[in-house]
Amino acid sequence: MTVISQGKKNSFGLIKSFAAFLLLFLSAVFLSGSIAKETLNGIRFSVEVILPSVFPFMVFSDFASHMFAFEENKAISSAFERIFKINGCAISVLLSGMAGGFPVGAKAALNLYNNGKISKCECQRLMSFANLPSPAYVISAVGIGILSSFKLGIILYFTSVFSSLICGIIIGSKKKCTHFFEHNVNKNYSFVGSLKNSASASVNLIFFVSFFSAICGLIKSAPLPEFLKPVLIAFSEVGNASVYISDLCIFSARIKIALIAFSLSFSGISVLMQGLALEGGDKMSISKCLLYKLLCGVISFIIILLLPIKI
Repeated sequence: MTVISQGKKNSFGLIKSFAAFLLLFLSAVFLSGSIAKETLNGIRFSVEVILPSVFPFMVFSDFASHMFAFEENKAISSAFERIFKINGCAISVLLSGMAGGFPVGAKAALNLYNNGKISKCECQRLMSFANLPSPAYVISAVGIGILSSFKLGIILYFTSVFSSLICGIIIGSKKKCTHFFEHNVNKNYSFVGSLKNSASASVNLIFFVSFFSAICGLIKSAPLPEFLKPVLIAFSEVGNASVYISDLCIFSARIKIALIAFSLSFSGISVLMQGLALEGGDKMSISKCLLYKLLCGVISFIIILLLPIKI
């Protein structure tokens, strides 16, 4: 019985391997031009839009995590700890994420974890709800650039902030705040080291966005139902999702904005991987971070659907 079961398992593995190879081969033959185009678009988008607004804040987040001692203010730190069940020093992470956008929030959270100021559990939760899209990206690039509406940009940004705060409260409701150092490394701030780490993270960002832009190109070309494509693209890469969803004609305006709100708050597998690729990110649980970000996206989607204003 064991031999038969093992044989079936090996056969299934062989079929999966062959299917993966066939998909790769057919993509290379028939979709190489489309893949190359989408990859180039991803590189251009990273260099022209994302890096100029993100890189300075990644450097700043290193400085903030070392120099801004919010935990020393008992009133502020106690309120933060009661609400999110996370050490009060993490206020700097939330502020950095709200201002700088992803992956600044994730980087700031990992800085605190690597410096022994928060636990692994706290870091995972922070990486989920404090890793937000920046106001510059949401209002300028998505609101004005893609949707031609400053008003919608404002709505989408504050929806992402509000949903993240709600998500942070929900996922921390059964937790306890830690008041100990789990481990202690990298305690001294280095400006040169900060620039080096931020540059490395920026390179990772370009490659992740480029790769997932190619994935989005495959999804667009695949013979799938039209209503399914925006969902799959939203799960893959947030920049492609905003552009693709805005051009759809099969949904009402409110549903389209709700889907864009979901993609911005969920942020896609690409942004999640960017955070996990940073120093210390390999110690985090991918499934938990994914689940937490999915909750943020669902909350944003519901907020837009229930928002009592005309869209």
